[in-house]
Amino acid sequence: MSDAAEDGLRERLRRHEAELILQALRDANWNQTEAARRLKLPRRTLVYKLKTLGIAKLGYGARDGEPQSSR
Repeated sequence: MSDAAEDGLRERLRRHEAELILQALRDANWNQTEAARRLKLPRRTLVYKLKTLGIAKLGYGARDGEPQSSR
């Protein structure tokens, strides 16, 4: 597989993973423990993935009145 095709696949997988995580969080009303249970992941793994994928609930953890955006 070429590097370009592999990069495209990785990006598609990353986006799909983010979509699944976001849906689980929405379904669980942003309760990370419940979302992790629904995804069959340890909560620590979910928290790591939220950080690496740049997923944050709007307004959660914001500094200086600036809301964080979710990706």
